[in-house]
Amino acid sequence: MASEAGPSFEARVADLRGRKRVYFSRHPGDLFAAVRLEHSDLFVEGNLSANNCVRFARRVLVAVRGSDAGFRIELAE
Repeated sequence: MASEAGPSFEARVADLRGRKRVYFSRHPGDLFAAVRLEHSDLFVEGNLSANNCVRFARRVLVAVRGSDAGFRIELAE
Protein backbone atom coordinates (compact mmCIF):
# COMPACT_ATOMS: atom_id res chain seq x y z
CA MET A 1 0.00 0.00 0.00
CA ALA A 2 2.90 2.35 0.73
CA SER A 3 4.22 1.89 -2.80
CA GLU A 4 0.74 2.44 -4.30
CA ALA A 5 0.09 5.65 -2.37
CA GLY A 6 3.61 6.96 -2.93
CA PRO A 7 4.80 10.00 -0.99
CA SER A 8 1.30 10.74 0.29
CA PHE A 9 1.25 7.49 2.32
CA GLU A 10 3.20 8.98 5.21
CA ALA A 11 0.97 12.03 5.40
CA ARG A 12 -2.17 9.90 5.32
CA VAL A 13 -1.15 7.56 8.14
CA ALA A 14 0.64 10.14 10.31
CA ASP A 15 -2.45 10.76 12.44
CA LEU A 16 -3.10 7.09 13.21
CA ARG A 17 -2.37 6.79 16.92
CA GLY A 18 -3.47 4.68 19.80
CA ARG A 19 -4.34 6.03 23.23
CA LYS A 20 -0.76 5.71 24.43
CA ARG A 21 1.46 5.33 21.38
CA VAL A 22 2.03 6.04 17.73
CA TYR A 23 1.71 3.31 15.11
CA PHE A 24 4.03 4.81 12.47
CA SER A 25 7.35 6.59 12.92
CA ARG A 26 10.57 7.38 11.09
CA HIS A 27 12.45 6.43 14.28
CA PRO A 28 12.30 2.77 15.37
CA GLY A 29 12.95 3.78 18.98
CA ASP A 30 9.50 5.40 19.10
CA LEU A 31 7.88 1.98 18.72
CA PHE A 32 7.88 -1.06 20.99
CA ALA A 33 8.50 -3.59 18.18
CA ALA A 34 9.40 -1.59 15.07
CA VAL A 35 9.05 -3.22 11.63
CA ARG A 36 10.42 -1.36 8.60
CA LEU A 37 7.95 -0.84 5.75
CA GLU A 38 9.15 -1.66 2.25
CA HIS A 39 9.17 1.27 -0.20
CA SER A 40 9.07 3.75 2.70
CA ASP A 41 11.22 5.43 5.33
CA LEU A 42 8.63 4.52 7.95
CA PHE A 43 8.49 1.92 10.66
CA VAL A 44 5.22 0.42 11.90
CA GLU A 45 4.39 -1.02 15.31
CA GLY A 46 4.64 -4.80 15.15
CA ASN A 47 3.43 -5.60 18.66
CA LEU A 48 -0.34 -5.90 18.14
CA SER A 49 -2.83 -8.61 19.04
CA ALA A 50 -4.77 -10.36 16.28
CA ASN A 51 -7.88 -8.28 16.94
CA ASN A 52 -5.87 -5.06 17.03
CA CYS A 53 -4.22 -6.01 13.73
CA VAL A 54 -7.64 -6.27 12.09
CA ARG A 55 -8.81 -2.94 13.51
CA PHE A 56 -5.53 -1.29 12.58
CA ALA A 57 -5.63 -2.65 9.02
CA ARG A 58 -9.11 -1.19 8.57
CA ARG A 59 -7.96 2.20 9.89
CA VAL A 60 -5.00 2.22 7.49
CA LEU A 61 -7.26 1.33 4.54
CA VAL A 62 -9.66 4.15 5.37
CA ALA A 63 -6.78 6.62 5.79
CA VAL A 64 -5.10 5.67 2.52
CA ARG A 65 -7.95 4.60 0.23
CA GLY A 66 -10.89 6.35 1.86
CA SER A 67 -12.78 3.12 2.53
CA ASP A 68 -12.30 -0.38 3.85
CA ALA A 69 -14.84 -1.81 1.40
CA GLY A 70 -13.85 -5.27 0.25
CA PHE A 71 -11.60 -5.89 3.26
CA ARG A 72 -11.75 -9.48 4.45
CA ILE A 73 -9.57 -12.02 6.12
CA GLU A 74 -9.41 -15.58 4.86
CA LEU A 75 -7.88 -18.43 6.80
CA ALA A 76 -6.47 -21.51 5.17
CA GLU A 77 -5.78 -24.85 6.77
